[in-house]
Amino acid sequence: MTVQVRRTDCLVSDATFNIPNLKGLTRLKIEAEETLHSIEVKSVDDKTLATLRKVSRKIVQAGSTRLWVYGKSCSACKFMALSDAVVLGTRSIDRNTIRFRLLISSTGIAKKIVHDLEESGLEPVVIEGPEEIKTEITDRENQILRLCLDLGYFDNEREASLKDISKLLGISVSSLSETLRRALRKITEDYVNRNPV
Repeated sequence: MTVQVRRTDCLVSDATFNIPNLKGLTRLKIEAEETLHSIEVKSVDDKTLATLRKVSRKIVQAGSTRLWVYGKSCSACKFMALSDAVVLGTRSIDRNTIRFRLLISSTGIAKKIVHDLEESGLEPVVIEGPEEIKTEITDRENQILRLCLDLGYFDNEREASLKDISKLLGISVSSLSETLRRALRKITEDYVNRNPV
């Protein structure tokens, strides 16, 4: 199964995506407390090393363009290290988005992993896997999407604002916005993944 998650607490990713000559970032070894990152750059220079030293315990140069960086595990890596899945590979999509290729023993374990990722706020999107575990919007997200649609939030000349809808639901604007954004992201990613360019 391949699942994509979002998190904002990876210090190594944050630092890596500030490196101008970055070619790629993967993870070689994921543990609950520490992750070994493999960073490929066009060339290793003092500025790159100085940037990475600030967020790592140890750096090993593994060739002329590759660095192994040991850093504190982010919430996604920690989750995967403690899960019942075997991580076969990873790929950073951007600073906050990581794609995990997982080996799982059953569809039940896959469903549990996706559910637990959602509960952890890691916004999982199943890219590849059994049809029955494809990421779907939750009942709450569906309710909010339908209400926004019915009240004209998506119309060109918006008939209702997030503030109006949040009052109607009795929740904060920020909570409504977060739930709506999460639902729209799932729908958009599903569409984009099914319709490659």
